[in-house]
Amino acid sequence: MPAAPKPANEAIRLARLRALNILDTAPEAVFDGFTRLACSVLQVPVAAFSLIDADRQWFKSSRGMEGTETPRDEAFCAYTILQPNEVTVVADARLDPRFADHPGVTGSPGIRFYAGAPVLDRNGFALGALWVVDHAPRELDMQELQHLTDLAAGISAALQLHGAVQTLSEAGRTDPLTGAGSRAALDATLAQLREAPPRNGGTAVLLLDLDGFRQINDRFGHAGGDATLQEMATRLRRTLRPRDLLVRLAGDEFALVCHGIATPQALPAIEGRLRTAMADTFALDGVVVPLRISIGSALLPQDNADPEAVLALADARLYARKRGTGDGTAANAPLASPGRIRLREALREALLPPGREPFTLAFQPVIGLGELRRAPTPWNRNPPPARAGGGHGLEALIRWPSDGRLIPPGDFIPMAEEGGLISHLDRWVLFRACAIAALWPRPWSLSVNISAANVALGGMEEMVREALATSGLPAARLTVELTETVLVHERDGALAAIQSLRDLGVGVALDDFGGGHASLTYLHRFPFSVVKVDRGLVRNLGEDARAEAVLATVVELGHTLGVPVVAEGVETLRELQILHRLGVDRAQGFLLARPVPENQVAQAIEAAIGVVAGAEIIIG
Repeated sequence: MPAAPKPANEAIRLARLRALNILDTAPEAVFDGFTRLACSVLQVPVAAFSLIDADRQWFKSSRGMEGTETPRDEAFCAYTILQPNEVTVVADARLDPRFADHPGVTGSPGIRFYAGAPVLDRNGFALGALWVVDHAPRELDMQELQHLTDLAAGISAALQLHGAVQTLSEAGRTDPLTGAGSRAALDATLAQLREAPPRNGGTAVLLLDLDGFRQINDRFGHAGGDATLQEMATRLRRTLRPRDLLVRLAGDEFALVCHGIATPQALPAIEGRLRTAMADTFALDGVVVPLRISIGSALLPQDNADPEAVLALADARLYARKRGTGDGTAANAPLASPGRIRLREALREALLPPGREPFTLAFQPVIGLGELRRAPTPWNRNPPPARAGGGHGLEALIRWPSDGRLIPPGDFIPMAEEGGLISHLDRWVLFRACAIAALWPRPWSLSVNISAANVALGGMEEMVREALATSGLPAARLTVELTETVLVHERDGALAAIQSLRDLGVGVALDDFGGGHASLTYLHRFPFSVVKVDRGLVRNLGEDARAEAVLATVVELGHTLGVPVVAEGVETLRELQILHRLGVDRAQGFLLARPVPENQVAQAIEAAIGVVAGAEIIIG
């Protein structure tokens, strides 16, 4: 039998066939139904749906025959795909020079008649055929030809649906931003490793994230953050072999699965290669941005025979390295310490469904410095008059007790932001804090942080209004704290949100001023009622004249606009003395009081006032 010539578009045809990922897959009822119908309608003993690969004919479905494939050179269908718009009919194979010496014609199963209708993809490329054979010569009438054509068209439609499902499946296994695999791809790989453990060497699982990614997002916005993640993925991909897997888990967290790793001693070399890949210069908006990564790794089966346990161990080692309590690869890494993956899952379980939140609140006093006697200074020529006990309040701070320890907010709040859970978390804190503050023995003010996500999503006014109505807390006692990040990335939305809160009678504080994009223009562009100075400015007082000058300018502008200034993170008496001299209105920090449970707020306020009174004696 002479081999059929290749179609002119053979390379593209094969690429489209393989893109379907259908070759060598299990039987499917939808395709078996078509071949069964073909046998019944055309009254033939054999029917099949076959696909023509580069050097073989592979049967996706067949009836009345054995085997799953034949050489392409022996495939009648190799001729059928040459005429994508026609049914190929061989009335008597013994009389057709193309097939007369075919082993299936001269021997078993004794093929005499063949008819094949091309199966097309959505672009009209013939990928294979639905075909029937008989043991006696025959012809097909017009109705039978139409039946075969219709059945082939049905298979074509089913094949295209299969392709669409495959595309969706691949999309589900691919991170759209970076092109890396998704968590679904990692889960599938771990499942394969569970079913077929590595035989030659081991499989390394590495988890890594980018140090300082949140600061990159704050400075360059989400577009800059996305560009950074894409660059990071590109560099990581260059270090991998074809059989290795790169996955983006969430935010700036990536996972790598590297096969054929013989010993744990190979892990430092892999980590070194990854760090080297990040060392080249990377710039955003002309500004050099360092790409530094933290890594945690583990080896299957040396560390554990369970792939999920190996992932958890790598996760715990990354977490330990981020917190400075481990080297990321040490065999004695704290197994009991949850990693970020497990922490993220625990956070979702804690917040969804609502009503089971395991969190608590602590409250840190914010003490007015109005009692301290102030004299005019070069920085503050017109200090505001002293107010007895003026401006005392408390800031609500979320706490998450878990397994006998407190999970730091800096660990789980970014995860809530990345996972779309921060709105729920903010709502819980706001409602719980208002309910507690409404029962305080004195009308101290309450400060609650609200994330940038809630400003972007809108509806913050309704949430605050509902919290006040539910708790009975007067609006004048509540201050909502917003960071500079909101003003940079959500300027219009922030202005509207701040104004709506002020219209409710709620105070709005500019939080962490000086810790990021600090701009004095914020103080007169936005209707803030309070400005809170970041610890970064406070801790340099007495050592950096520029820090003192900046703070003095903030105080002067705040007082000109009638906006009180609060200093955060006050830890020494020296800092308190300078803050007093500069005219800062209120102070908050460990020097005055640490955060306390709700049943200790009165004692904490009194103790903090005592610290301020003692400072007055020293200053006086």
